[in-house]
Amino acid sequence: HFPNDKAARREDPTLAEALQRFYLDMGHWRVSTERIALSKVKRLNELLPAKRLRDLDEEALHRLRKQLLLTTSRRHVNLLMSVLQQVMARAVRARVLDNNPFLYLEPLPKILSTDHAAEAVEVFTLAEAEQLLAVIPYPAAANLVEFLLWTGIRPGEAAALKWEDVEPDRVEIRRTRTSQSG
Repeated sequence: HFPNDKAARREDPTLAEALQRFYLDMGHWRVSTERIALSKVKRLNELLPAKRLRDLDEEALHRLRKQLLLTTSRRHVNLLMSVLQQVMARAVRARVLDNNPFLYLEPLPKILSTDHAAEAVEVFTLAEAEQLLAVIPYPAAANLVEFLLWTGIRPGEAAALKWEDVEPDRVEIRRTRTSQSG
């Protein structure tokens, strides 16, 4: 038999088998990362039960993506699709598939909202803020949460504050910066 002969190939894994072999078994996961990977695999298996890997062509992936967009954020859709993309690429390298249908499937673009008035922002009432602060067991954590609640800054911005930003009567945030961006 010839290794590249399609007729000689007997492997026709289900998506569940391929996800196990080409995704879960390939990673050396930390416990928290493994939980996330398992939840992605579970979601994909729920959406495509008993589906054969070979049946996932470009059209099927477009349908799956549209289905996911009905209930899932664009970011999460891209994360799930990236898992499938990795599985497909590894299946092609292992000669289980002839080609990768993801070659021409671009990730969904991020939508950057410039209309902040359209975004519904829900803020805590004073009573809700007090309830939240009352159940935080550590005083330092409660102080940080209270600071975040009263100022409206993000945790990364709070972590990036320096002593030069603090004056006796106020905290001045000169520019947006986070602990990741310095």
